[in-house]
Amino acid sequence: MQHKFIYIIGFLGMMLLFSCQDVIDLELPEGKTQLVVTGWLNNNQEAQTIRITETLSYFDNTSTPGVAGATVTVAHENGSEFTFTDQGNGDYIYDASSAPIAAVGDGLTLNIEVEGKQLTAFSEMHRVPVIDSIVQEDRESGFEKGIYCNFFSRDLEGVGDTYWVKTYQNNQYLSEPLNLNIAFDAGFSAGSTVDNIIFIPPIRETMNPVVDSLGQSPWNQGDLCKVEIHAMNNEAFFFMESVRDQLLNSLNTIFAEPITNSPSNIVNLTNDEDILGIFTAGAISTLEIIIE
Repeated sequence: MQHKFIYIIGFLGMMLLFSCQDVIDLELPEGKTQLVVTGWLNNNQEAQTIRITETLSYFDNTSTPGVAGATVTVAHENGSEFTFTDQGNGDYIYDASSAPIAAVGDGLTLNIEVEGKQLTAFSEMHRVPVIDSIVQEDRESGFEKGIYCNFFSRDLEGVGDTYWVKTYQNNQYLSEPLNLNIAFDAGFSAGSTVDNIIFIPPIRETMNPVVDSLGQSPWNQGDLCKVEIHAMNNEAFFFMESVRDQLLNSLNTIFAEPITNSPSNIVNLTNDEDILGIFTAGAISTLEIIIE
């Protein structure tokens, strides 16, 4: 009888708890739309793209709308100018298939006229180290048993080189936030005394596919494994550092930081309205292997 009484009290308590729950729909202000400029140029003989979009409200999960009708040019320090053609969807493209847009060390200035605003940004074409090798090994312990890889590359001499390391599995970019792999010289951040050394092991390890915050997954025999190192300016590094922290913010649970815009190097010459995004230029080094 006593157990039955306790069960009834517990049941009534649960009913009371659930009956007190109300769904509240929050109406948040839309906020002001802002322009976003994204430009990652390289010295390959391929199409170069500048993308101009507009922001959306925080809870809107649709694709950001492209901005058409802008005039986009990139001026080389030697006086030549490249016109980027409007594709009508926010992409502005220059065909550099016949010759690179710039060599390492050359200065490039982005100029945009859009919606009555004049925008500008500057970047050198930054240098990049060669990828010496990609080494695979069979592991029986640690993460899931299987084949894992490390790439080996030595940071160039001189403090302040910054890179974005991208990995592709069967030509599919590993785009999970935990695979976002950036380096300041051969380490994680500015201020580390890691100049002109081989990239530290955690950066080399991040080339492996990530399952979740607890581990990585192995490569499969026959996979095409490709690693690219993209050089970028320091402004782009700090931009990507902020992007990574925002993407991984949910892992910090109650210690998560407030959502903020990543720092931009796009200058608005017309008024004091902030422009989001980044403009950078850098060489790319690439190496690929077939997993055996």
